[in-house]
Amino acid sequence: MRSLLFGAVMCAILLVAATTRSDVAPTTDPVLNDTAPLPEPITGVAAQTVPGDEPAPKDPFVPFDVGGPEAVSPYESLTLEEQAFIDRGRDTRDWSQVHDAYATAVKERSTRARAEAAQHSLGVDSSLDATGVVP
Repeated sequence: MRSLLFGAVMCAILLVAATTRSDVAPTTDPVLNDTAPLPEPITGVAAQTVPGDEPAPKDPFVPFDVGGPEAVSPYESLTLEEQAFIDRGRDTRDWSQVHDAYATAVKERSTRARAEAAQHSLGVDSSLDATGVVP
């Protein structure tokens, strides 16, 4: 009797599972089998390129191209404030002081890093003053 009841329950479960439909309506959009990427809705440019059509990576040492001469604002068309800002960038007389300051800071930090590396190599985690390692 048990096996008959078990069989009837299994048949009922299979019948219900076979006839059950999803509550999500099927889409009417045709499935696109094309390999071309779909354009983005805002920009109109494809989000992903077709394999092999990827642009070459930009060389980080080449400046960005702003376009032709008509795309560049001539110096004379800038306001006096903008011209003063540009002129400050052109004045390189004080740059050597900045470069010297950075070089000094790098040398000091390098000396400190070498001292800390020696400390770690020796396995000493206490103060550098107690070990005799001079930074």
